[in-house]
Amino acid sequence: MMANTQIFNFKAWIFLPFIIVFASSSAFSSEPTIMIVAGHVADPRNKPNTVGAKSYRGVDEYQFNDELLALFSESKNQIRGVNYHLLFATENVELRARSRLANTRLPTLYLEIHHDAARRIDREKATAAGVDSALWNPIQGFSVHYSTDSEEAILSRRFARLLGKTMAESGFIPNQYLANIVRMKIEDREIGLYNRVRPHGLYIFRAIKVPVVVLEAGNIAHPREETRLSEEYTRLKVVESINQAIIRYLSGE
Repeated sequence: MMANTQIFNFKAWIFLPFIIVFASSSAFSSEPTIMIVAGHVADPRNKPNTVGAKSYRGVDEYQFNDELLALFSESKNQIRGVNYHLLFATENVELRARSRLANTRLPTLYLEIHHDAARRIDREKATAAGVDSALWNPIQGFSVHYSTDSEEAILSRRFARLLGKTMAESGFIPNQYLANIVRMKIEDREIGLYNRVRPHGLYIFRAIKVPVVVLEAGNIAHPREETRLSEEYTRLKVVESINQAIIRYLSGE
């Protein structure tokens, strides 16, 4: 899974010299390593491990996470000069074990991929009103999460901001639902950037010792957004957004 023999696209080729400079002067290996993890597990044996949220059509979130992650297995979707360590939900590595693995491998970045949903009461109201109801409008969009509770909070925030920017630049809508309804702490509405502090903190932000970011690639509770997120075209746009954020981060932006 860690082979990388082909540049992702022309933009990545432009930034490649900056990646090499960064890697050669870093405390990590000669090439930076990005650990990308599909959130949740396919076969939860104990709490807090789960299969994740349910989509509008009843599909488990972990399947969306794995299908997006699988695109990074292809060398054409990898940045030359960057190692990818991929961990799938179907490997059933539980939450704490994932954190221990990250702290053992010490990647340059740790990114966990998720797909969001919504509160049951909001889903039920929107479902009852029909797929064309305006009640679905707030229940959509991507979001990027870091935490000032993280050991590497500054670097985590820098990558999170870049990922929010590249997702927005690719045409994805930033999620406002988490701020307006769930009352999570949002730092930048234009790029869907959230600071996950208590009471909305996450274990991985406290446990992992390297820069750590969570991407909610979209909202699978929204019927039309679920359809888009099931399409390879959309997933490839997310992959490109992630790769562009990695390039910009490694170049020092």
